[in-house]
Parts: sequence; structure tokens; C-alpha cells
Amino acid sequence: MAKKNISAADNRKIENLAPDTVDSSGEFMTTDQGLKINDDNNSLKSGERGATLLEDFILREKITHFDH
Repeated sequence: MAKKNISAADNRKIENLAPDTVDSSGEFMTTDQGLKINDDNNSLKSGERGATLLEDFILREKITHFDH
């Protein structure tokens, strides 16, 4: 992989965001109810290329947050 050149403007932006950045290493991703989850970017499907199932409670939770 090629190394990306960082401009002075990018450095200022990173410095400005630093006070509001939180290190979350060692923490788990959870649902609203506190259930630990590994991944929220993939959803349940009916078959390899089938429709997304609404039984996927993590997907429903994400849809609810997006809609409101």
C-alpha cells in the first residue's frame, strides 16, 4: 500500500478533532439493550442473494435509529 501524504490542513483538522476523540479500544459494540455484537454491517438474508430478513433485530434497531 502506498503511504498517503498528509497536508498541513489535514494535520490541523486532526489536531482540532483530538480533544473530542475517545479511545474505545478494549470496548465491545453493543445493542441498545446491552447485548454484545461482533458486526452490525451484515444482515440476515434468505439464501446467498436473497431478501433481507426482518428477523434481524440488529438491522431493525439500525433502521429505527436512522428513521428517527
